[in-house]
Amino acid sequence: MGISASIIQGSAIGPVTYIVNAADQKTVIDGNQMHKYADDTYIILPATNSHTRETELKNVEQWAQDNLKLNRAKSLEIIFQNNRRQIHIDLPPTLPEIAHTTAIKMFGVTVTNHLSVSEHVRDVISRCAPSIYALKLLRSHGMNDDELRTIYKSVVLAKLLYAVPAWWGFTTADDKRRLEVFVRRAVGETCTINNYRQSRNWSANVRTRCFRQYWTMKVMSSIISSRRLSRTLTI
Repeated sequence: MGISASIIQGSAIGPVTYIVNAADQKTVIDGNQMHKYADDTYIILPATNSHTRETELKNVEQWAQDNLKLNRAKSLEIIFQNNRRQIHIDLPPTLPEIAHTTAIKMFGVTVTNHLSVSEHVRDVISRCAPSIYALKLLRSHGMNDDELRTIYKSVVLAKLLYAVPAWWGFTTADDKRRLEVFVRRAVGETCTINNYRQSRNWSANVRTRCFRQYWTMKVMSSIISSRRLSRTLTI
């Protein structure tokens, strides 16, 4: 059987191999950007370059024709808009074989076309809720508070704080309140009365930790500072 591709699917070296293989993949139009991580590739275009979408896709297809293939059916397009500005914007026509979406999951974080992460907040809370029930069962079987808090930080908070520097700045007051209520309820259900005060104070520091990480790391600061989001972006 002949080898038809150079990337070994499902292997530990697959992402690393793709990074090496895609090192020379670049955009062809000035002002457009390409960001790659593992086997994910994102092409970011400002509104002024929206007419170059097909050109960039053809460039990717031409680059991949030797050893890879661009699967348009698995590709998505999202157009970011500023919903605070009451300006009508004519959206560009849809691309052939590429679905248009209003929300996209980037590296595990769901972002809408209005740069809202409320859907991500709801999703992560719903995924963490079953773990709270499991912690209640462990507590009912006699597990002490220190061990419960260790499991809570490892299983629940690890999910809540995943990539928090990237999305915390986009949260609304309702999103922050929803997270705070969930954290307080989780701590209250997994700790005894004697240690509840200490745990509650510790959980209150989660918001401060998120805020600090957001300002120190600024994962998406290069996109925000470019001011291109004030118009329209195309991915």
